[in-house]
Amino acid sequence: MKKNKKIEATKVEQTMANKTNRFLFLLIGFITFFVFANTIGNDYNLDDELVTRNHPLTSQGMKAIGEIFNSPYYKDDMGYAYGYRPIVHVSFAIEHELFGEKASVSHFINVILYVACVLLFLSLLLKWVGEQNKWIAIVAVLFFALHPIHTEVVASIKNRDELLAFLFALLAGLSMIKYIEKEKWISLLWITFYFSLAVLSKKSVYPLTIIFPASSILFYSISWKKLLLILVSFTSFSSIIESELNWSKFLLLLIIPVLLNFLL
Repeated sequence: MKKNKKIEATKVEQTMANKTNRFLFLLIGFITFFVFANTIGNDYNLDDELVTRNHPLTSQGMKAIGEIFNSPYYKDDMGYAYGYRPIVHVSFAIEHELFGEKASVSHFINVILYVACVLLFLSLLLKWVGEQNKWIAIVAVLFFALHPIHTEVVASIKNRDELLAFLFALLAGLSMIKYIEKEKWISLLWITFYFSLAVLSKKSVYPLTIIFPASSILFYSISWKKLLLILVSFTSFSSIIESELNWSKFLLLLIIPVLLNFLL
């Protein structure tokens, strides 16, 4: 009888904890949206022509998606080109197809993406620090969400590349944790898939190929085999992109993060 009562008490506590967490997620999401909602009424700025507003590709809508994946991020009339961020251009092509060219829609999507990043970041921190230290995660995420330095990322339509890169990187990080906890191989594929989308949004996420695997050592007890599989999942696609299909360069780029993680 006592054992059954303990089990029932544990279930009640778990239910209450889940309800509390759902409320906190909703509250943090609402606060974040409310703080940045004033950007929705903004117009375009000069840099937004890099991704939208009279853009030669995204203004065509979804029919330009194939060409987007074969085009640099920026190219001028003189032939100067740089970068490869097709995912952000695809997002604007879809947006143009559905809503046309409207600054308010672009700003609204940026705010929603930022809210999603904040909530995914909270999920990741809760996994790292555990339920018993959840208030540490909540305070950290609120500080992150409301810090003025992030205003430019949300308010500038052009900076959606940063939001998408961080969003997909967080999904890759959560997939890594799922692999550690449940040991399902499909999670490794999700790591590669999500992190590939992150890299194709903006290459600024490259440092996370070290940070995320290193966190698995810090917060979990995992085998070297698991760690190696996680590292390869994070670095394989990134190495292909940077190697420009040169196999010797690809192998070197693939090995460097692995060696760094073992040496640090």
